[in-house]
Formats: sequence, C-alpha cells, structure tokens
Amino acid sequence: MDEKVIISAETRCIVDKVFELGNGDIAKGSVRAFQAGVLDVPFAPSRSNVGKVLPAQDNEGAIRFSDPGALPLTSELLEFHTQKIAARAK
Repeated sequence: MDEKVIISAETRCIVDKVFELGNGDIAKGSVRAFQAGVLDVPFAPSRSNVGKVLPAQDNEGAIRFSDPGALPLTSELLEFHTQKIAARAK
C-alpha cells in the first residue's frame, strides 16, 4: 500500500477525533486529545503527553505502531501496522 495513502488516512483519523473532542475547536480539542492519549508522541519530554505509543521499524525502515496506545486509527490501519511488524519479526 502507498505510504502517502496510509499517512493521510492516519492523519485524518487523528485530526477528526481532535475536532470532535473540541466540539469543532482545534485548540480545545488538542488539549483534550493529549489528555486522552488521542494525540501521543513516543518518548516526548512533555508531562502532558501520555506516552503509550510505541514505534518500531518495518523491513523497509518505515515507522510503524508496535503499540498504538489510544490513537484513533481504524481497524484496517491497525491491522496494516500489525502485519508489517509481524513480517519484520519473521
């Protein structure tokens, strides 16, 4: 699958949830999303960050989600990441 399509779909999932959490206000939604772990950054130095997301590289060197934490990704996107990490594990 094309990486641009994957990244675009992941971004859309997260941004849509941020707007939802903020009732249309991106600033309020961002604060609430960080609190809920919907916006999460691996190894971030901020205390506001939940820090549940764990990245891993696949066989092509692309970053995948070994553990997506509370990121609001679709089941298809989560399965894509699972398959890519499983392929590397083999």
